[in-house]
Amino acid sequence: MQVSNPLKCAIYRSWETCDKTTLVVVVTDDGVSLQHIDRRFMDCQSTTLQLNGDEAADVAARIQRVLRGEAPQNRLDDPGAKLVVTLTTDGDPYREGVSLALDTGDWERDFDFRMENGYARDLAKLMQVIPG
Repeated sequence: MQVSNPLKCAIYRSWETCDKTTLVVVVTDDGVSLQHIDRRFMDCQSTTLQLNGDEAADVAARIQRVLRGEAPQNRLDDPGAKLVVTLTTDGDPYREGVSLALDTGDWERDFDFRMENGYARDLAKLMQVIPG
């Protein structure tokens, strides 16, 4: 058995009351693990992303750009799986937030996790604590 103690960890829930998705963030010495858990359907679905320090810092910077009202500079033309950061809005009552969407080309496994600006700000800070 291997036991590890993360440097930091957090659990975020999507802002939608009907959406039962959760994002678990675990920061270790060598990167950040993002686990998206979707319990909306009959079976629970889970996707885990492992980001190295540079990838985590890039996602954090894109989140901060969106929070400042700037374009996130997603690299949509890069091959392979992409973690896309965008501004997201919701209707009644109106609110703005940040969306993290996984785009792998498999729409049955991809996800779109929407969170409030405060959570997004906290997530960006959390993803920048990896030792250099």
